[in-house]
Amino acid sequence: ERVRLLGRGPGRRAGHTCTAAGRRLLVFGGSYGAEYLGDFHVLDTDPPPEAKITAPSCFNMLRTGLGQYVNSEEFADVKFIVEGRAIYGHKVILSLLSERFRAMFSDGFIESSKKEVTIHDYSYEVFSMMIAYLYTGEVPELDLGPSSPPGGFGLGGDGGGGGGGEG
Repeated sequence: ERVRLLGRGPGRRAGHTCTAAGRRLLVFGGSYGAEYLGDFHVLDTDPPPEAKITAPSCFNMLRTGLGQYVNSEEFADVKFIVEGRAIYGHKVILSLLSERFRAMFSDGFIESSKKEVTIHDYSYEVFSMMIAYLYTGEVPELDLGPSSPPGGFGLGGDGGGGGGGEG
């Protein structure tokens, strides 16, 4: 039989008070030689078995599971057309992770009722990487070769292609 201590166990002592409360023993005070003790201890005489959770948490399963739905038609409720190519998405996921998508899919915007949304300001590669980042939290590899456009690939900022500047 085991006894589980909640806190540090009592040392040697005499003249202490010990009370049984359910399955616990409550030990208070006493003395050890010339030293008077004013400490308090709880001894559990029938501790529950320790549970060890071996399954991943729901949060981890959700985070790793979202990656399988990047550009997947399964359960998709929106299709983006970028440079004539389709990228599939899930409005609830995109809305949770991006204020811009939340605004796009909100009432009052035409995209809220459309199943197909045409994207003009981003290349297919950049838009698909952005979607992959939202679903996985990981930044995909990006080729920054000499043919890459300046200003961050049109992802906003001063030199991007997503604004209303002269380009």
